Amino acid sequence: MVEEVTRRTFTQPGPVISTATLQLHTRIAVDLFHGHRGFTWFAANLNKLWELSLQDAPYADYRLILVEEQLPLVAQYLANKTEEIESRLGALVGAGIQPVSHQSVRPVKVPLAFRATQAAAAVMQLAALDRLTQKALMAKHFGLLTESDWQTSVGACANAMRDLFASSEHQATGASRDDFASKNRRAQEALGCLGELPAEILDGSRRPSMGPVSRSSWHALSTTAWI
Repeated sequence: MVEEVTRRTFTQPGPVISTATLQLHTRIAVDLFHGHRGFTWFAANLNKLWELSLQDAPYADYRLILVEEQLPLVAQYLANKTEEIESRLGALVGAGIQPVSHQSVRPVKVPLAFRATQAAAAVMQLAALDRLTQKALMAKHFGLLTESDWQTSVGACANAMRDLFASSEHQATGASRDDFASKNRRAQEALGCLGELPAEILDGSRRPSMGPVSRSSWHALSTTAWI
């Protein structure tokens, strides 16, 4: 046993952990990152959902799928609003003004280290919102954006991010797919608390596209010969 542990220690690499940093230039983005029910809260929720998903909890998979479905909608919404702001900034070029940048003189650098792929996808949208807000500030500075316009662009995008973060909130039930298969008390209590699940999620035929891999699936993979 000791020899086997020693062999694995020296012949198998440890997990690869991705870390990065992100510079945020606007207060809105920083507040969405650190604030109440912001990105850090969202990422912590996703970490818990990943662990529950690894334990074959169907409600956790369902919640992760809801997050994944919302991500491209938020991305498209941000892209549309950014295009609207850039269109307004086009008036500067028409007036012979060449916009260079509108960045903070003291940006906030935040560390990025999270387990869930969904969190990585979401922080890219937070960075997009930060860039949109910078452009909106420039447009507002030159009188191309009213306060009402600001609310329907930057404010609406910030609300979309908050809605995305809120979609990660989950109440753990402790019920696994085995519990539902046996229709035991734990499964019945989960149904009473959180309601019915789509059949394809309950039977495991539909899982979150961004992972994680369930323990049963990982066991099957780990017994396969890899080259």
